[in-house]
Amino acid sequence: MIERISLLKKDQLGFVRHLLIAFSLLIIILLTGITGYHIIEGWGFLDSFYMTVISITTVGFREVYPLSSPGKAFTIILILVSLSIVTYFFYAFATILIEGHLLGIYGRMRMEKKINKLNGHYIICGFGRVGEHLCAQIEDIVDFVVIEKEPERVKLAIDKGYFVVEGDATDEEVLINAGIKRAKGAVIAVFSDADSVYIILSARELNPNLYIVARVNDDKAERKLLAAGANKVISPYRIGALRMANLLIRPNVVDFVELVFHRKSFSFQFTEILVENLDRLPSAVIRESGIRRDKGIFIVAIRKKTGETIYNPPANTTLEVGDLLMAMGEQKNLEELSELLKR
Repeated sequence: MIERISLLKKDQLGFVRHLLIAFSLLIIILLTGITGYHIIEGWGFLDSFYMTVISITTVGFREVYPLSSPGKAFTIILILVSLSIVTYFFYAFATILIEGHLLGIYGRMRMEKKINKLNGHYIICGFGRVGEHLCAQIEDIVDFVVIEKEPERVKLAIDKGYFVVEGDATDEEVLINAGIKRAKGAVIAVFSDADSVYIILSARELNPNLYIVARVNDDKAERKLLAAGANKVISPYRIGALRMANLLIRPNVVDFVELVFHRKSFSFQFTEILVENLDRLPSAVIRESGIRRDKGIFIVAIRKKTGETIYNPPANTTLEVGDLLMAMGEQKNLEELSELLKR
């Protein structure tokens, strides 16, 4: 069951609420007028409706029939009350137009509907420098929702065409609004390690199967993030230092890895493929499976269900359901193999 969420900010919700209240009051006063004229004057629906409309709008047309004294008193009250309600309605509507909330409300409502339809997506908590670069890497690959509380960063994410929930990721309601219960994974890229722990605990409680990758700023906090429920903990500083060291020692290898992993236009890719079904392969043995011969795919390593990893597996290795293949090849061939091995 898909939960309904609201991405409208509190001020926008306030304007919408005022508009809905004013519209509801207009309907009530219209029904009151029709009922009143029908009871007091004994008129039919059309005559009562006509008299109510010309009274509310004060256009000054002639009365349908001469009014009795109770009818005149009722009309005076109807006009005074309806004038107040109509003024309130136009004030609420004009405020939305003048302050520019109408397009924002419409845009957020459209985004809300799209987020409600997402399933198996990813959630990026924090759109700072790390979060922004992360989104740029995955935007053409997977669906994701950004959670960010800083208005300037929210605007930047929206301008880039991303789905965004504005708010603090430590708030469970914000996580739910981003579809945490339907998500496949989450990246906690906020700057505060204390906030990261809180977000991980909340996310893990809301979705026990969620795969969580967390950024750590202080190496001493890594153990706490793992204990809170993160599957992987990454230090941007450690990763940056490791990459710079590799650039010094083995620059050509780093250039090749950069080419494979980060060039979207490069067709030769490195990916992981889960073996869920072997029935569509000629054989489960690598040599006879056609993976290398027909599709030109190299199996670099196999991670078994037991956790054992076989690097550069021999050609006579037999694949098993549950194996995770680390494979390199043309992107379209990798996608075809992934489809073949699906359940």
